[in-house]
Amino acid sequence: MLKITIDRKAIKNITDFKKVLDDELLQAYWKSTFTMQANIARLAPTATGLLRNSIASSTPRISPFGIVGGVFSSLAYAIPVDTGSRPHFPPVKPLKDWVKIKFRIGYDDKANDRIAWGVARKIAREGTKPTNFFSRGLESSIGSTLIFFEQAVANAIRKSNEN
Repeated sequence: MLKITIDRKAIKNITDFKKVLDDELLQAYWKSTFTMQANIARLAPTATGLLRNSIASSTPRISPFGIVGGVFSSLAYAIPVDTGSRPHFPPVKPLKDWVKIKFRIGYDDKANDRIAWGVARKIAREGTKPTNFFSRGLESSIGSTLIFFEQAVANAIRKSNEN
């Protein structure tokens, strides 16, 4: 959560300020989430680009208490890729597709099957290691996010005082 304190003495026209602030905060939200999306996607492991391209922003909700939204992936496997997984036997079909791309085996089905089954057995024994691409992408966005929202408040104060 980001919290910014506003000095009310700096605001000459509180009614105009409230109107302008919502617009400015919305712009800061979109700038922030687009920055987060880019940073997270840049760090996402990729073979096909599907995971990288699945990173998206939710539509924000604005209330008297603040603005709420988020960055997410719609793919079910994004969370285990990010946080790792316990040992389990994964479905082999998606692994076959991944092996073709990752190891550039092409259409050698025997080699593809052998590697995919080997990867599945390793995951069954050891699970998968976390990549932490999501948290690292968010961490790298904190500085710019703070700047975007501080600028939004400063712009709202300036614009409301101009009227």
